[in-house]
Amino acid sequence: MNIAEKIAGALGATAVGVAMWAIPAAATGSDDPTPYTVSTAGIQLPAGSTFHDGQEINVTVNGTTGVGIHFEAKCVSSSAAECAGKLHEVAQYIGAGFIPWSAFGLSGEFCITWVQVGGFTEHFGEGGQKSVCINSNNGECPDGYTKPSDSYGGGSTWTADQDYQSVILVAGGDQDGERNYFIPGGATQGQTYSRPDGKTISHLCLIPGTPTTTPPTTPSTTTPETTTPETTTPETTPPTTTPPSGGETPGTTPPTTTPPSGGEEPTGGEEPTGGESTPTGDETTPTEDTTTTAAQTPVVQTKVLSAGPATAVSGTPTYTG
Repeated sequence: MNIAEKIAGALGATAVGVAMWAIPAAATGSDDPTPYTVSTAGIQLPAGSTFHDGQEINVTVNGTTGVGIHFEAKCVSSSAAECAGKLHEVAQYIGAGFIPWSAFGLSGEFCITWVQVGGFTEHFGEGGQKSVCINSNNGECPDGYTKPSDSYGGGSTWTADQDYQSVILVAGGDQDGERNYFIPGGATQGQTYSRPDGKTISHLCLIPGTPTTTPPTTPSTTTPETTTPETTTPETTPPTTTPPSGGETPGTTPPTTTPPSGGEEPTGGEEPTGGESTPTGDETTPTEDTTTTAAQTPVVQTKVLSAGPATAVSGTPTYTG
């Protein structure tokens, strides 16, 4: 092999190594199949895995009650103070791959509906796994549950008539497999539920109360709002007032003076003589006859001189009497 072939081979191996290093492991979700096993006996870890210091396990019992344990290495050989009781017992399973339900303090009749093991992403009960019931009483309701009737008769679905903290949909004894199915988180009034295996419901086991999960909501159809355009009233231009001619102030009407008859202008400041009043109605003011008659004495204008008797300035004789 020449030098060129050796270099090409080395580069090829390096590229493969880089490519393998760059490929991440497939991500898993909480609803994927669990690598550990949940059975009526307890929890079994996958081959090669063991419980270790600081690890936790949390389980839900009968769909409502949460129980958890914590592994403390310091409590393996000590049962004093904080290691007394349950912590000391749980510490004995450090290094083991299996733990029974008795280590959780569980006994009698119960069902495991959810499990979370520290260090594993997958959760039992979130991927469609059926509840695991211990010491099943052949379909009868466990302690604390009420049984509305011996026969449901509603097929494979059930609608909650009120809120329930926990609900078990029990299948008929004539059907194979697990009879008890716990509704995770309880049931909400008005919501319809069914067994995931499609089995006919024989009867119900109920605990009234507030459910621990929010029911799915049906998306509502929202009608878009209709915006009515605003109607703008045009502004009214105030009327233009033409000022009166001659510089008069608007709104002032000059007084109208009716001149007296005969074209004469009234004498300023004169008042009626003798307190005479203007006649009203049909009253007639008598007029004085100013016509001169022959019997009246004519008035002769005289001229006053500086001295001596009066001298007539006209040739008209003066009569008396």
